[in-house]
Amino acid sequence: MTRRGWLVGTQRFVATWQPALAACPDDLTALVVQEAVPPSDPDALARALRARGHDLLLLTSPEALNFASPADLQGWAAACVGLRTAAAAEAAGVDVPFLVQGGGAELARALLE
Repeated sequence: MTRRGWLVGTQRFVATWQPALAACPDDLTALVVQEAVPPSDPDALARALRARGHDLLLLTSPEALNFASPADLQGWAAACVGLRTAAAAEAAGVDVPFLVQGGGAELARALLE
């Protein structure tokens, strides 16, 4: 019996799983639902990080770190969704005092407690 299903995720996530999909005997289709794109003003994030006008970064994806230089991330703390996001943040020199597994809504609830 062949099962059918969808692999839903970002362009990067789907690309990571593409070899496994090709080898899978089931009928699985990749569906890209979002793509991480650079901001219209690439320097806006760097300026905001350097200004230190906030206390905490909220990171829901490791890809969020692709748009900041390691130097600008030094000394920041972050609230992260997922172990991969937290690991990427820590690898970039960011302290991770808040970590949740469920998603952005769970992160918001944890921060409000």
